[in-house]
Amino acid sequence: MGQFRCLWMDGYLISSLKVSKICLLSSALVLFAAGCAPVSNKPDISKLIKSSIEARAAGHEDLAANDLKEAYENLPASGTPGRVEAINQLYVPTLDLAADLRKSGRLSLSNTMYDKAIEIESECTIGGRASAKHLKRETEEVFEAEERIITTAGTSSAEKARTKALQHETESLERRVLTDDPKPLEAEALKHLDVIRNSFGIASFQYVDAVRVTGEVLVKLNKAQSAVRILEVDSRQLSEPKLEIMKTGDIDAVQDLYFQIPLKSELAYLQIKTGQLDEAEKNARKSCELAKYVGGTMKSRLAVAQLTLASVLNVKGDKEGALRLLKETLPLLKEEKLGKDSERCKMMVEQIEKAQTGK
Repeated sequence: MGQFRCLWMDGYLISSLKVSKICLLSSALVLFAAGCAPVSNKPDISKLIKSSIEARAAGHEDLAANDLKEAYENLPASGTPGRVEAINQLYVPTLDLAADLRKSGRLSLSNTMYDKAIEIESECTIGGRASAKHLKRETEEVFEAEERIITTAGTSSAEKARTKALQHETESLERRVLTDDPKPLEAEALKHLDVIRNSFGIASFQYVDAVRVTGEVLVKLNKAQSAVRILEVDSRQLSEPKLEIMKTGDIDAVQDLYFQIPLKSELAYLQIKTGQLDEAEKNARKSCELAKYVGGTMKSRLAVAQLTLASVLNVKGDKEGALRLLKETLPLLKEEKLGKDSERCKMMVEQIEKAQTGK
């Protein structure tokens, strides 16, 4: 007679046959659970990079940065297959985002992205690639120069009371040109501009404001060509507006470049009035180029330069190009609280769209 063994388990009497069945069932359940357990899916780096590029194009810089940071966190380990390919995909979009952040004035996040690129720079095998270390150093130098210029411009005159009085006179002329007969204002505006030029120089906030007001007076008198000549002659006192100047460390030359941004834009505006459209487009594009390179606190000047360029394109008949640029510029004008320019931009958009639809 075969033996029939029994076991006690948790107070119950269970046969060995039942024990075997329970063990088999348990094993099956374990295997089933293992098969159904979620597989650890690492994020697809290519998809993260694509998502970042799309977010950056839409102006969502924080989302773009977060996608790239996640991609960095999920890079294959050093020496493993696919790491170099992933690094090559990641390197350029990181530099592009860092550059955009610099232009937006977001230096801290820009530097973070440059630091990320620096981490993988030595492993990147893309030929002729830009150096993340060099770009980061250049960015820091640009912002340091900008801070020095703003500080210097704000304290350029020891005679603060006189400076304030001259600025008040500029503002008074600006108000009067909107309502008064421009003829009596002509001599006053030209004399005031001469005082400003001699007191502060061409590369100054005071001159930028005064020459703009003088230009408005002359335009009202149908003497826009005279305003163009004044600005062209005065601008010759400044260094050539070349981006390479930023790397020279020559603070005077760098300061000249900063003030070329609004002066080129103003010159383009006046040249529209005189019908010098090719020259106007050239100067407006140069103003935009300089403002984009500088970034930071120059966003308001970029917005005005883009509005001027859109005006040139509109007059030249490039309605599509003008409309695209106007729609890109309008949010920036609103962000910088440039009310009058925002209204002008909005009006131009409406006029072009109305003409296109024929309504």
